Amino acid sequence: AGTGKTFAAMIRIGFALRDDPGARALYVCFNELLAEQVREQGTPYGGRFEATSFHALCAKMVRRAGMQWRPPEPKLEAEDFYRSRAPDLLMSALAAAPLPDSERPSILVIDEAQDFHEDWIAALQVMSHAETTTWCLYDPAQLLFANLAFDAGAAESAAAIGARLARTFADPDVMSVNYRLSMRVFDFLRASGVIPHSDAKCDPLAPEGFAPQEIEIPRAEAVARIHDIILHAIDEHGFSADQILVQAAVTPSNPEHPLRRAGQNPSPDPWNVCGRYLLRPIGHTDAESNSNVIDMATAQKFKGCERPFVIAVCTDSMDRARLYTACTRARLGLAVVRVTP
Repeated sequence: AGTGKTFAAMIRIGFALRDDPGARALYVCFNELLAEQVREQGTPYGGRFEATSFHALCAKMVRRAGMQWRPPEPKLEAEDFYRSRAPDLLMSALAAAPLPDSERPSILVIDEAQDFHEDWIAALQVMSHAETTTWCLYDPAQLLFANLAFDAGAAESAAAIGARLARTFADPDVMSVNYRLSMRVFDFLRASGVIPHSDAKCDPLAPEGFAPQEIEIPRAEAVARIHDIILHAIDEHGFSADQILVQAAVTPSNPEHPLRRAGQNPSPDPWNVCGRYLLRPIGHTDAESNSNVIDMATAQKFKGCERPFVIAVCTDSMDRARLYTACTRARLGLAVVRVTP
């Protein structure tokens, strides 16, 4: 995490599309928010570049074939649909309405591949042709969705993922240099053991950044202390509200969110944070000016993305993979806030 895998892939896509006017690139990831950001970066390439999440691609291809795309409402049934039924539908759709060669990608990028299952990758390969170049980007320590247990240890998870992907891809390149984090954030995360890769290095040209904070506070004081951290980041370090992100293990609408007081209404509406700033779930629309709104997200939702300043709000229930993913979203400044009961 933080190595800049997506950034490096976009640079390579740009060169490939520039050098070959007939080339087409398809970028597929797990996270829709990441797909949106990558889509914006690919705007100059027009119809020759497509960025999408895997499930959005499934829905598009199924509807293109004139088939029904109807994810079930109950959560457990929906999880099974997205895990198993979606790739089956994609394969059926491609069989019913095959892509013409002119619409098949010459470059296929699979990002966040640690969370892709084998049948997902197999379906994507059906969309390709014999000359397609495939780049598979993954980080075992960000294993948040696939059915492999991170708690068994990063090395075991890496071995499991490596074995799974090696059946399809060979000779992986390892990005050991971190191109996202500032020097201070990188050194802090290495020293605290959050970054598990022993050979990881920080880009020697990375900015110094700001000294990270790590504090422990009782839940009753959490909102007030988060507000203080936000004020310090804005007033002392010059960050703007839209450069700051607050992350936690659960969604803001969850009553167990560490910034909710016991018995507080679990509405997803913006929360008043003691004064100048509001916290809101990322993507939430309201009448407030963005100049006084701070985005909130889970590690899952923001995986692959980044912000200049990140506040990682942790509890005992936040596992190692989510803490690692949350902290490595920070480019220049980081505050790790451990909330106790």
